[in-house]
Amino acid sequence: MKGFLRAALAAALLCLAVFPFHPASAAPGQVVTRFMGAEREILEPVAATPTIAWAPQLLFPPGFYSHNGLVYDLTRPGHYVFFNPMVNTTRMTVAAGDPVALLSAAAWLTTFGDNDERLAGESLPAFVARASTKARTSKLRLLCGNTIEFTAGALLAGSGVPHRTVRFLTMEAPNNHVDGHIAVEVMIAGQWVLADVSLNTMFRDAGGARLSARDAIPAIAADAFAYELLASDGYAVETAGAYGFDATGYAEALLLTDADRRAWHRRIFQAVGVDRLDGDGITRTYWKLPAGSENRGAWLESLSPGVWKVTDPVIWDTVFYP
Repeated sequence: MKGFLRAALAAALLCLAVFPFHPASAAPGQVVTRFMGAEREILEPVAATPTIAWAPQLLFPPGFYSHNGLVYDLTRPGHYVFFNPMVNTTRMTVAAGDPVALLSAAAWLTTFGDNDERLAGESLPAFVARASTKARTSKLRLLCGNTIEFTAGALLAGSGVPHRTVRFLTMEAPNNHVDGHIAVEVMIAGQWVLADVSLNTMFRDAGGARLSARDAIPAIAADAFAYELLASDGYAVETAGAYGFDATGYAEALLLTDADRRAWHRRIFQAVGVDRLDGDGITRTYWKLPAGSENRGAWLESLSPGVWKVTDPVIWDTVFYP
């Protein structure tokens, strides 16, 4: 018994050493971090009166919040993580309609994997509700399609940000393992802007302007673009030679290098499709093929008969980027 007590005391002292008691804190060891893009910022408690009541949700308006007896200034857009090993961990997003803050939050909240994928027979609203509940306390592991469904349903829709799903497909020889990808576009200042939430990136041209899905394709093909990071932790790794996903976690050594990521996007971001809800109640994907790949149209449509439609490039541009 004495040995057990000594071990318990040692563990308690170690815990205090790693998570020291904050002298003004009602919550020992609490760390609050604001994430926005690739940046992280530790917040200190403030002497203020809470202005907004805490509630069990993921998306919050800006204000001053009390958590475990301390008040924090959450008036700036960002994704906030409240970590306290003695009490709980809470994740919340403050965006006030800022599309980039919402996309960044989605990137910080998700990583590649299938642990939290949409279940067979589970409705989309039920999946979004389940994923949102888990995301309040831990990171989600999702493939690209469910990542975008979560991003749209849990964050963008509730904020009133115009958005739509975009899909990409290689026109090179398929490897039958990773040949396509799903991302999202959001409306910013009247322009559609592409975000690859699964790989934590947006895309900018040589002048620094954010790119749409349509404009990203030639920029990526010419390697004339720059990444804008939405988050800087773990995501899927697909090496240039093997195309095998390595989803082993968050260590920076496992992340794609810039060169690997660029090679991946060049291979996948070739044909582009935009999802649209048509008047008959069916959501269809309308595809634009790159020049020289016109003969792949019938094959592409055969992958999802009646739902995937190849469109004349001029008409496609007019419809989706008027």
